[in-house]
Amino acid sequence: MSQKNKPNTKRWNDDHPTKIRIRVVGHEEYTVNVSLDMRVTQLRKMLELATGIPYNIQRLTYLDAAELVDNSTLEDNDVVPGGAIDLLVWPTWSNLVEKAIMGQIAEIMELGVCYDIPFSSPITDYMDNETKMAWIEKRAFVVLCIGVHQENVELCDNILPLVKNRNTRTPLGRTPLHIAASQGKSDMLKYLLDKGFKLHAKDKDDKKAIDLASLFGHPESERFLFMSAWEELREKIGSCQKKKETAKSMKKEETVSGNVSSFKGSPINPEEKPETMVKKLSTRTSFKGSHTNPEEKPETMVKKLSTRTSVKGLSTSSEEKPGTMVKKLSTRTSFKGSPTNPEEKPETMVKKLSTRTSKKSLKKKRQEDVHVDEMEEEILSIDEEIKPVKDVCPVIGSCQNSDSFRQYLLALKKQCRNFGYTASLIDDHLQWLDNVKYRSFHHNPVISENIG
Repeated sequence: MSQKNKPNTKRWNDDHPTKIRIRVVGHEEYTVNVSLDMRVTQLRKMLELATGIPYNIQRLTYLDAAELVDNSTLEDNDVVPGGAIDLLVWPTWSNLVEKAIMGQIAEIMELGVCYDIPFSSPITDYMDNETKMAWIEKRAFVVLCIGVHQENVELCDNILPLVKNRNTRTPLGRTPLHIAASQGKSDMLKYLLDKGFKLHAKDKDDKKAIDLASLFGHPESERFLFMSAWEELREKIGSCQKKKETAKSMKKEETVSGNVSSFKGSPINPEEKPETMVKKLSTRTSFKGSHTNPEEKPETMVKKLSTRTSVKGLSTSSEEKPGTMVKKLSTRTSFKGSPTNPEEKPETMVKKLSTRTSKKSLKKKRQEDVHVDEMEEEILSIDEEIKPVKDVCPVIGSCQNSDSFRQYLLALKKQCRNFGYTASLIDDHLQWLDNVKYRSFHHNPVISENIG
């Protein structure tokens, strides 16, 4: 068989896509580019963007009324270049889709897209209230997608209040923004962004609206979406900076309020709140000076209060125990130094007070040690003076000098007992004076010199 007589089995050019016609619900016709090995399911996904009709309610037929199987290719269904495929919808959606394509708003509102307008069908009669509400919102969303594709702003204005969730998507994860971007409808893109639809929403193929605008060759829409994303990013950065500044200012206010809250009331009323005191001091009419001086100005009182210390032992009672004073200082956060030295820090005062007791006891002990040393020297000196008397004259008579000497020894013994010192040597001298017989020793010059 010659080459001319061979049958032409290749009806399509695989290297270059060809066009077929899509008749939408018998009202509109679109031309799309397809290839020989394209599956029906891929065509349906593409028609969701080309017509605005969601994937899940589409039915595709060719030549006869038989529906095309999703897994089959266009070649399997004998679709020829330039052939016409009918895009139909399921019977429960057909009337609504037709009215949406034609833009008949009044009729659409009576077809189950609004909660307030009653609508009944064999399907809704078996739905509970929650399921029916979700079904109504789903129908409104389908009308919105078709309205965006048709660029019918009036229809969108009437339907948008019924679609409360701006994140509602088709089964393929697409929003009305994806449909508008794929068709290069820049005005609808701006309209949807102003209504709150998300710019960066992705479909199940991980594509954003800007990706579809680039894929289908709409540079103007792609440029608009890029600038919108840039503006959104700039606003987000500005918002973050503003939040940081607000957080810093709030932190400063908390620090100031924390300093104010550490004030433990006035010296007269410790339970009084700082806000009350400030209000009193700032209002001349409600607060006429201090309780001791009614004519005193609030400014003077504020100055006094700022340097006032609650440690009474520093100025009024020097007998106050250091422990009490330390306790007062530790609980007083607004302490501004001592009355004698306002610049002195509380830590320094506490340290001084904590060492006051030990210094006082040390000084007393030192004084006692000095007295004991002096008494020891005095007793030893007396012993040295008495010794020659004992040696020269063992018997001493009654005389004025001996009596005064006895009184002196008794006073010295009493002083030793007060300091806890043993006065055994003095006892020996007193016993000696009691046992001897007194005699006049004025004739003895040695005794007179030592005792007198």
